[in-house]
This record gives sequence, structure tokens and C-alpha cells, in this order.
Amino acid sequence: MNIDKIKNYNQKILALLGTTILLLAIFGIISILIFTISDLIPNDNTNETALLSDEKLEQLTQQNMRQQVISFNNAILIDTLQQKYIIPIIVRTLKTTESISEDHEALMDMFGSGSYSGKRYRRSSFYGDFNNLVYWDFTTNEMKPICKTRMIASKLEYTYFEDDILVSFVGADVDSNKDGHVTLEDHKNLYLYSFKEQKLRILNQNDATVIDFKYRHNTMDAIVTFGMDRNKNGNYSTSKEPSYLMKYKFTEDKLEPILNKDISNELQALIENTDESNE
Repeated sequence: MNIDKIKNYNQKILALLGTTILLLAIFGIISILIFTISDLIPNDNTNETALLSDEKLEQLTQQNMRQQVISFNNAILIDTLQQKYIIPIIVRTLKTTESISEDHEALMDMFGSGSYSGKRYRRSSFYGDFNNLVYWDFTTNEMKPICKTRMIASKLEYTYFEDDILVSFVGADVDSNKDGHVTLEDHKNLYLYSFKEQKLRILNQNDATVIDFKYRHNTMDAIVTFGMDRNKNGNYSTSKEPSYLMKYKFTEDKLEPILNKDISNELQALIENTDESNE
């Protein structure tokens, strides 16, 4: 009797294990199919604000066609007293090309509003990528684009100083890695726009990309971190390529190295264990 009970128990255990293994196998097959199919289907949400490369743009222009249209994002109130705004502009990539001569409405998003407390020496930010900015004076209804070239940008911030407001962002305007699109994977510049001067300043270095920057305390001077594209392939690798610091003097509109060549050589010699002073 006990033997029969043991046999029945073992059969139930084996049946349960078999069912579990079968279900896991079915789940595994379904997962593989889902991942395979998803890889084959183009993702329309990838790089929504990426710009077409100059080469692709030239081909479309020759055909009098376009595939990207502008869209106005929410207006951001920068100066409360003067009622001055900036409006981020983004692009929408059409599924198919259209004739430039066709009368299509590019405006997709309605204006919104923003506010700030009015405290000086304060930094605020806007989340998301964009392709241009529009300066808008609500009182006079004056409007003008801040950037004069095609670009993709992010990290939009606005900092309040005693007598000026600086709008800053990083962006790329060249397809440095030659992948057919201008994206934030390409070499990036640092952009500074002064509300007082109504002037855009562009900070960059050859074969390098902007990683980060910080204002010196209560000044419009800045310390900028660049990533060096050492192999000049159009991409910067954070794990394999070096970075370096530059100081930016706002009044002189000038970038200068922070570490001089002698210090750099001395530090490099220490790493290579070739510092003669220690021998």
C-alpha cells in the first residue's frame, strides 16, 4: 500500500516538473519570437529630434522634397518683469517625404507658460531635446530664432545673474560620426545666449565634444569639460579617451586651458613612471 502511494506521489511530482519545464520552454520560445520580431520592426520613436545629414538633405532638396517639419514647443517665461520668453523648436520626421511646395502646417504644439521666482543667481532647466530656440518679447511681439544653423540640442538651462540672464545648452550641428544623422552622439558645442546682448556664443574645440560645464560662483565665467576624440572617428568614448578642462572668460569671449603644458607633461610622466625628478 505504501509502495502504491509512493509511486503515485512520484508520478505527480514528475508530472508537475514536466508541466513546469514545458511552460518555461513555451515562454522562452515566445520571448525569443517577440525580441526577434521587435528587432525587425523599425522604431519610429528613436531619435525623434535627430536631423537628417547634409548629404541626405541635399538629395531631398534636389528633388524639391522634405521629410522633416518644425514644431513649436511650450513657451518658457525667462524674464517675468520684461515678459520675455524662449520657445524650443523641435522637428517631426514624416513617415514619407512630401513636396516642399505643398502647403502643410508645421505647427503642432500650442504655446504654454512657465514662471520663475525672480531670485538672482538661480538656475532652472528644461527637460528634452530640441532643434532651435525662438526669442519672444511678449510686449513688443518681437520674435527671432536664436540659432542660425541646423542643430540638435539638449540640457537647456537658464541662469539669472545680477544684470543678465544666460541661456545655456549643448548641441551638435555636424554629423561627425558619419551615420547619416546629426544626433547628440556627434561632437557637441556649448551654446550661451545673453538676454542683455541678445547674442549667441558658441564654444567648441577641434576633435572634441562638450561633456559638462559649470559657472564660477556668481560670475558668468565658466569651466568647461571637453572629451577628446583622440582617434578622430567622430565619436567620443568616455572609457577609452581622455577629457580635459578649459576656462571661459565671458567678458573676453575666450577659451583658455586650465592646466599648462608643463603640468600636463609632468602628470603624464608620473603615470608612465618616466619622471626624472624622482630618479
